[in-house]
Amino acid sequence: MGFTAKGHSGFSEYGTDIVCAAVSALTQSCAKGILNVVGAKADYSFDPDGSFEILLDDSQPFDKISKSRVLLDTLYETLTELSQDERYRKYVRVTLTERR
Repeated sequence: MGFTAKGHSGFSEYGTDIVCAAVSALTQSCAKGILNVVGAKADYSFDPDGSFEILLDDSQPFDKISKSRVLLDTLYETLTELSQDERYRKYVRVTLTERR
């Protein structure tokens, strides 16, 4: 379980893009919750060019996976809602991918 966020939204100029800022705040908050609040183990990487990824270590206790799942589901629901808003849907795309 985890997520990958890639690129910039293109809603407005770099540094003033509210859509990019919203996605960044949501994804970083989710990652902080997983790592610092839940205390789950995860691999993560950040690229200043606009890519962020976090993948949970699935060999940890069920409670940490379960609590992390709540945060990931919340992130998914929020980003999906943003991607369906007519003002922003051209700038945010949410896809589910199964990894093995």
